[in-house]
Amino acid sequence: PSRWGMLCPSDTPEGEACGLVKNLALSAHVTTDDDEAPIQQLCFNLGVEDLHLLCADDLYARGAHLVFLNGLILGIHRRPHEFLNTMRQLRRAGLLRDFVSVQLHPTHRCVNIASDSGRVCRPLLVVEGGATMLTHAHMAELQEGHRDW
Repeated sequence: PSRWGMLCPSDTPEGEACGLVKNLALSAHVTTDDDEAPIQQLCFNLGVEDLHLLCADDLYARGAHLVFLNGLILGIHRRPHEFLNTMRQLRRAGLLRDFVSVQLHPTHRCVNIASDSGRVCRPLLVVEGGATMLTHAHMAELQEGHRDW
């Protein structure tokens, strides 16, 4: 289930080669590298406190979440939900690349941002207030070729 929409489960061989051949789903996309520098600067502009300017007490402060960019720690943010929502709004507005992934991990108290290559991504539907933001007009634009996933 973690690969639903990314790999085609019905087109894999049986027997000895089972699991060796995987077919990319039609709507999936394999990412390419995005420049980290603008994303890093954006993070600092949105309130990420630089790791080099922090002491150990800051890392364990109440509400502080570590912020990682492609696995490297940038610093901390003290309002991670606000940071996450802003990053997602910027991505949806087209001010951040489509395939920059932003994820909050509350158990580990961190925000993971990924812009590196080789990640398999799939389109997800945005739901607000219990209703999907995908409309019939969007679907018509897809069919006419005026929009893509």
